Amino acid sequence: MFQRTLTITCCGDGETGKTAFIKTLLHQKHDQFHISTLDEEYLYDLIMGSKTYKLKILDSPGNQEYRGMIEYDVKDSDGIILFFDTTIGPSFADLEEYYECFDRAVMGFDAPVILVGNLHEDKQPSVKKEMIDEFCKKHSCEYFPLNCVKDEQKCIEAITELYKKMDKLN
Repeated sequence: MFQRTLTITCCGDGETGKTAFIKTLLHQKHDQFHISTLDEEYLYDLIMGSKTYKLKILDSPGNQEYRGMIEYDVKDSDGIILFFDTTIGPSFADLEEYYECFDRAVMGFDAPVILVGNLHEDKQPSVKKEMIDEFCKKHSCEYFPLNCVKDEQKCIEAITELYKKMDKLN
């Protein structure tokens, strides 16, 4: 039996792992040549104990020219997953812009946020841990470093933790 459906919006620059994270959760095949998404919507059944919860996950566009869509998406969201690529410094620097979008959302913004840093097996991170810790402290968000393509269990842990934060508010 499902409780009400909660909406999660995935935000972050292009190629930071948003779609890969969602496809990993849904056990869908990853495309070698990814095509940018524009507000794709997915349904995910989160199983916790003996209960199943329905989550609607929005895959928001990462391109700068579509930032206005993010303001629209987050105003109706129960939770946010904010993504950056640990090997692309500008994707981390742009995270503050996303918080500005959240603050400008028409209905205000009070949804819980978690931060996902997409890791790569063959590349060294360029974003320093101290910077990530400072960002998380400033914005009161929890950090989940994971490989969005290969770390299914960590993806589940991240979305489960976000659900727990959303459930406290609803």
